[in-house]
Amino acid sequence: LKKMDASSNHLEIIPPLGEMRKLENLTLHTNKLKTFPNITGCTALRELDLSNNSID
Repeated sequence: LKKMDASSNHLEIIPPLGEMRKLENLTLHTNKLKTFPNITGCTALRELDLSNNSID
């Protein structure tokens, strides 16, 4: 999996992403997220969109 888009899904939590080493693009804008899991194992990640959430 290189690209994941779960935007505008009213998500309140994201499960741990583990070590998705090949994930390059993660788009989660316009959800209801308040926290975000550790993504240090996602070593290929180049783009992350968390806009329009409630993350502190």
